[in-house]
Amino acid sequence: MADGPIFLNERGLSLEVRVQPVVLLTIIDHFTRRNENQKRVIGTLLGSVHDGIVEVSNCFALPHMDAAADVHLDLAHHKLMLRLHKRIAPREQVVGWYTTGDEITSHSVTVHTQFYSDLTASPILLTVDTAMRGGKLGVQAFTGAPLGTSDRPGGVVFAPVKCEVKMFEADRVGINLLQRTRAAPNRATPLLTELDTLEASIIKLQSHLATAVAHVEKVLAGKVPSDAELGRMLSDAASSVPKFEAAQFEKLFNSNLQDLLMVMYLSSLTRTQLSIADRLNSAVF
Repeated sequence: MADGPIFLNERGLSLEVRVQPVVLLTIIDHFTRRNENQKRVIGTLLGSVHDGIVEVSNCFALPHMDAAADVHLDLAHHKLMLRLHKRIAPREQVVGWYTTGDEITSHSVTVHTQFYSDLTASPILLTVDTAMRGGKLGVQAFTGAPLGTSDRPGGVVFAPVKCEVKMFEADRVGINLLQRTRAAPNRATPLLTELDTLEASIIKLQSHLATAVAHVEKVLAGKVPSDAELGRMLSDAASSVPKFEAAQFEKLFNSNLQDLLMVMYLSSLTRTQLSIADRLNSAVF
């Protein structure tokens, strides 16, 4: 039997992988800092497993060297990094590993079966296409099972599993800030103030509402087919909004806006006072 990967096109597994954005950013940073002679990088995925859902919350790099017929891993470095991560986040465990590129090679089979399969029962393989084929960062997740007998393993069956990037609100703020740097000439953008953030949120909310209203009007006019699940989501979103009269909502909004402006004014006044005090102390001493 050939020592290579075998793929299953059908997704017969109920496993689901959820990756946090910080993991992808760490992988990209690892790839950009690689040695010149390296074509790919690999590393360990950390997280948790609950009810068939693999939450990937962290990762670290694993130095390696691809040879002609084998791959050499820095096991001492892996052991040290895993011990340090356990001190910071003792609940995180090894859930798999990652590699850059859009294909799985015979070296990947060796790493999967001879190293990570000993660390966890069902390791996840996460592939990240850093070449941006198709104009986007391709992220895929696989799970593998060894083939052959116990004394003569012959390969691995790789099955693709559902994979999605899960973002929290704090992650979304950071991602939106990074996206704004693409249009900046020097790849830098200032942080938004509280008032600018509020304005951007209102503009974004208006855009979403306009899109939802336009879709509902098209459904009522028979231009697009109706979607029961989408309708329930829109109904839940509309019912979650508190019912206010226009005058009452405007009064509440203006009150909160005045509080926000007062906090900004006091913060600016405090910074000015501290700056003046620092300059006076420098002039005296």
